[in-house]
Amino acid sequence: MRCKDLLISIIAAVARNGVIGRDGVLPWRLPHDLNYFKSVTLGKPIIMGRKTFESIGSPLPARNNLVISRNKNFRAKGAKTFLSLMPAIEHSGEIGATEVIIIGGAALYREALCFAQRLYITEVHETIEGDVCFPFIKVSNWVERSRKYYSADKRNEYAHSFVVYDNVASANTR
Repeated sequence: MRCKDLLISIIAAVARNGVIGRDGVLPWRLPHDLNYFKSVTLGKPIIMGRKTFESIGSPLPARNNLVISRNKNFRAKGAKTFLSLMPAIEHSGEIGATEVIIIGGAALYREALCFAQRLYITEVHETIEGDVCFPFIKVSNWVERSRKYYSADKRNEYAHSFVVYDNVASANTR
Protein backbone atom coordinates (compact mmCIF):
# COMPACT_ATOMS: atom_id res chain seq x y z
CA MET A 1 0.00 0.00 0.00
CA ARG A 2 1.30 3.44 -0.87
CA CYS A 3 1.03 6.50 1.38
CA LYS A 4 -1.54 8.17 -0.85
CA ASP A 5 -3.98 5.40 0.12
CA LEU A 6 -3.32 5.90 3.83
CA LEU A 7 -5.61 8.06 5.98
CA ILE A 8 -3.37 10.21 8.20
CA SER A 9 -5.17 11.18 11.41
CA ILE A 10 -4.43 13.02 14.64
CA ILE A 11 -6.08 12.30 17.98
CA ALA A 12 -5.88 14.64 20.97
CA ALA A 13 -7.80 15.82 24.00
CA VAL A 14 -7.68 19.61 24.10
CA ALA A 15 -8.88 22.02 26.81
CA ARG A 16 -10.78 25.18 25.91
CA ASN A 17 -7.52 27.17 26.10
CA GLY A 18 -5.56 24.67 23.96
CA VAL A 19 -3.80 22.85 26.81
CA ILE A 20 -3.02 19.17 26.22
CA GLY A 21 -0.55 18.46 29.02
CA ARG A 22 1.05 19.48 32.28
CA ASP A 23 4.32 18.18 33.68
CA GLY A 24 4.41 15.30 31.19
CA VAL A 25 0.92 13.96 31.90
CA LEU A 26 -2.71 14.65 31.04
CA PRO A 27 -4.04 17.43 33.27
CA TRP A 28 -7.47 15.84 33.82
CA ARG A 29 -9.19 12.61 34.71
CA LEU A 30 -11.46 11.53 31.85
CA PRO A 31 -11.78 7.73 31.66
CA HIS A 32 -14.43 8.24 28.98
CA ASP A 33 -11.81 9.88 26.77
CA LEU A 34 -9.31 7.07 27.41
CA ASN A 35 -11.94 4.55 26.27
CA TYR A 36 -12.65 6.67 23.17
CA PHE A 37 -8.92 6.86 22.42
CA LYS A 38 -8.68 3.08 22.66
CA SER A 39 -11.69 2.50 20.40
CA VAL A 40 -10.33 4.86 17.72
CA THR A 41 -6.72 3.60 17.76
CA LEU A 42 -7.14 -0.16 18.36
CA GLY A 43 -5.66 -2.24 15.55
CA LYS A 44 -4.03 0.78 13.87
CA PRO A 45 -0.46 2.05 13.84
CA ILE A 46 0.03 4.92 16.28
CA ILE A 47 2.86 7.43 15.98
CA MET A 48 4.17 9.28 18.99
CA GLY A 49 7.19 11.24 20.10
CA ARG A 50 9.67 9.85 22.58
CA LYS A 51 8.34 11.92 25.49
CA THR A 52 4.80 10.70 24.83
CA PHE A 53 6.01 7.10 24.72
CA GLU A 54 7.89 7.56 27.98
CA SER A 55 4.87 9.20 29.66
CA ILE A 56 2.69 6.23 28.68
CA GLY A 57 5.34 3.90 30.12
CA SER A 58 4.94 0.93 27.77
CA PRO A 59 3.69 0.10 24.28
CA LEU A 60 -0.08 0.24 23.86
CA PRO A 61 -1.41 -3.26 23.15
CA ALA A 62 -3.02 -4.32 19.86
CA ARG A 63 -1.44 -1.40 17.97
CA ASN A 64 1.79 -0.95 16.06
CA ASN A 65 3.62 1.54 18.28
CA LEU A 66 5.89 3.81 16.23
CA VAL A 67 8.12 6.22 18.15
CA ILE A 68 9.90 9.26 16.75
CA SER A 69 13.20 10.30 18.31
CA ARG A 70 16.03 12.41 16.89
CA ASN A 71 18.40 10.27 18.99
CA LYS A 72 19.53 7.52 16.60
CA ASN A 73 20.48 5.33 19.59
CA PHE A 74 17.06 5.52 21.27
CA ARG A 75 15.20 2.21 21.42
CA ALA A 76 11.66 1.78 22.67
CA LYS A 77 11.01 -1.75 23.87
CA GLY A 78 7.96 -3.15 22.07
CA ALA A 79 7.93 -0.31 19.54
CA LYS A 80 9.62 0.53 16.28
CA THR A 81 11.67 3.73 16.31
CA PHE A 82 12.19 6.29 13.55
CA LEU A 83 14.27 9.44 13.28
CA SER A 84 11.45 11.44 11.70
CA LEU A 85 7.73 11.39 11.00
CA MET A 86 7.56 10.62 7.27
CA PRO A 87 9.39 7.25 7.45
CA ALA A 88 6.97 6.18 10.21
CA ILE A 89 4.00 7.14 8.03
CA GLU A 90 5.51 5.32 5.04
CA HIS A 91 6.09 2.24 7.23
CA SER A 92 2.39 2.28 8.16
CA GLY A 93 1.45 2.15 4.47
CA GLU A 94 3.97 -0.61 3.81
CA ILE A 95 2.48 -2.85 6.50
CA GLY A 96 -0.97 -2.50 4.91
CA ALA A 97 -2.60 -0.04 7.30
CA THR A 98 -5.51 2.01 5.99
CA GLU A 99 -5.21 4.62 8.75
CA VAL A 100 -2.31 5.82 10.90
CA ILE A 101 -2.94 7.98 13.96
CA ILE A 102 -0.56 10.53 15.44
CA ILE A 103 -1.07 10.59 19.22
CA GLY A 104 1.36 13.32 20.32
CA GLY A 105 3.19 15.28 21.51
CA ALA A 106 2.87 18.89 20.55
CA ALA A 107 5.85 19.04 18.16
CA LEU A 108 4.60 16.00 16.25
CA TYR A 109 1.10 17.49 16.09
CA ARG A 110 2.53 20.72 14.63
CA GLU A 111 4.48 18.80 12.01
CA ALA A 112 1.60 16.51 11.05
CA LEU A 113 -1.15 19.14 10.86
CA CYS A 114 -0.07 20.28 7.39
CA PHE A 115 -0.89 16.89 5.83
CA ALA A 116 -3.36 15.29 8.26
CA GLN A 117 -6.68 14.36 6.72
CA ARG A 118 -8.67 13.72 9.90
CA LEU A 119 -8.73 15.02 13.47
CA TYR A 120 -10.27 13.14 16.39
CA ILE A 121 -10.51 15.88 19.01
CA THR A 122 -11.86 15.51 22.50
CA GLU A 123 -12.87 19.04 23.42
CA VAL A 124 -12.51 19.40 27.17
CA HIS A 125 -15.02 22.12 28.07
CA GLU A 126 -12.85 23.81 30.68
CA THR A 127 -9.86 26.13 30.87
CA ILE A 128 -7.01 24.08 32.33
CA GLU A 129 -3.55 25.09 33.50
CA GLY A 130 -0.77 23.38 31.61
CA ASP A 131 2.57 23.71 29.92
CA VAL A 132 1.89 22.03 26.57
CA CYS A 133 -0.67 23.21 24.00
CA PHE A 134 -2.18 21.82 20.83
CA PRO A 135 -1.18 23.83 17.75
CA PHE A 136 -3.56 26.42 16.32
CA ILE A 137 -6.04 25.00 13.80
CA LYS A 138 -7.33 27.16 10.98
CA VAL A 139 -11.03 26.27 11.23
CA SER A 140 -11.72 27.02 7.55
CA ASN A 141 -9.43 24.10 6.59
CA TRP A 142 -11.64 21.57 8.40
CA VAL A 143 -15.22 20.36 8.17
CA GLU A 144 -16.91 18.91 11.26
CA ARG A 145 -18.18 15.38 10.57
CA SER A 146 -19.55 14.43 13.97
CA ARG A 147 -19.91 15.72 17.51
CA LYS A 148 -21.09 14.00 20.69
CA TYR A 149 -21.39 15.92 23.96
CA TYR A 150 -20.99 14.32 27.41
CA SER A 151 -21.61 15.97 30.78
CA ALA A 152 -19.20 15.70 33.68
CA ASP A 153 -20.05 12.87 36.06
CA LYS A 154 -18.61 10.97 39.02
CA ARG A 155 -15.84 9.43 36.92
CA ASN A 156 -15.19 12.21 34.39
CA GLU A 157 -14.35 15.52 36.01
CA TYR A 158 -15.16 17.77 33.02
CA ALA A 159 -17.81 17.97 30.34
CA HIS A 160 -16.34 17.04 26.97
CA SER A 161 -17.23 16.41 23.34
CA PHE A 162 -15.84 13.91 20.87
CA VAL A 163 -15.49 15.76 17.56
CA VAL A 164 -14.30 14.39 14.22
CA TYR A 165 -13.04 16.81 11.59
CA ASP A 166 -11.98 16.08 8.03
CA ASN A 167 -9.56 18.24 6.12
CA VAL A 168 -11.51 20.27 3.53
CA ALA A 169 -8.99 19.29 0.84
CA SER A 170 -9.67 15.58 1.35
CA ALA A 171 -13.25 15.68 2.73
CA ASN A 172 -14.89 15.23 -0.66
CA THR A 173 -12.79 12.16 -1.47
CA ARG A 174 -13.89 10.17 1.61
